[in-house]
Amino acid sequence: MKKTTAGSPAHIRLLAAVLGIVCLFTTIGGINAHATAGYAYSIGGEFFNGDDVRSACDYFALCGYSSYYTCNPTYSYMNSSSRLNSDVVYFSAHGGQHAIEFYHINPNTRVADTYDPSKPGMSTVLINNFTLSNTKLYIYDACETAMGTTKRRSVL
Repeated sequence: MKKTTAGSPAHIRLLAAVLGIVCLFTTIGGINAHATAGYAYSIGGEFFNGDDVRSACDYFALCGYSSYYTCNPTYSYMNSSSRLNSDVVYFSAHGGQHAIEFYHINPNTRVADTYDPSKPGMSTVLINNFTLSNTKLYIYDACETAMGTTKRRSVL
């Protein structure tokens, strides 16, 4: 059975378009993506019953990455250099440009570039604690990732 995004929410169709462009640029110029690609992890599950996470995983696999996903991440799963230092990491959850927050797991966990004292009940995975030397692309697919300091939504 073929997977299709037809009839899917606009959010998933947009994701498919963005990931299609990523795949295109990965293979432009005769580069064999299967020979050069590494690992991709898609993490989320709060939205669309995890369809966005599974779709991202499928698209990264089409680009030649060894692609994995989880719709039920744990703190220890996300606090892993082997995952966070992968070639491509896709997050789908609540958040903005500095943090992604997972409220559907216990304990509530955020992946962030700084600790936020206003979130005392959340476990925090600090990305800055990892050497991201292998990472080519981080995708934060979250509610407020395109908001600037003026709190006005913009398209990047």
